Amino acid sequence: MRILQISSSESFGGGEKHFCDLVAGLSERGNTVFAAVRPGCGWKDRLEGLSSDRIYEVSLRGSADMLAAFRLSRLIRDLKPDIVHAHMARDYAPAAFAARIAGRSKLVLTRHVLFPMSQINRYLLRNAARVIAVSSGVEPN
Repeated sequence: MRILQISSSESFGGGEKHFCDLVAGLSERGNTVFAAVRPGCGWKDRLEGLSSDRIYEVSLRGSADMLAAFRLSRLIRDLKPDIVHAHMARDYAPAAFAARIAGRSKLVLTRHVLFPMSQINRYLLRNAARVIAVSSGVEPN
């Protein structure tokens, strides 16, 4: 399976540790994994088991960043992933839009935060095949 993991985080914390562990685990299981990270992110060297030619820098500045969405859609068309997996709330909308434009990948989101998703996000993210909640407390209704 081909999987594009997306995170715009600049600093390294628990969510980024999860991201790196997931990338390593999926790679070890024989999947072809790619990562789209923010330019200059200080933790991309922690993506063990992922060669530098599978790490892409995409300027993701927020949930309304349509330029990033178009860049991601081009990356999705080029890489042809089966799954596009966004990990940060601000990456959800650009990833959803990009997956919709590229038209071939399933969108998966991981929820790490306790506050509920807004109604606009529920609408924008309707093409998500799955939403993974890291605990029952963050599970969307």
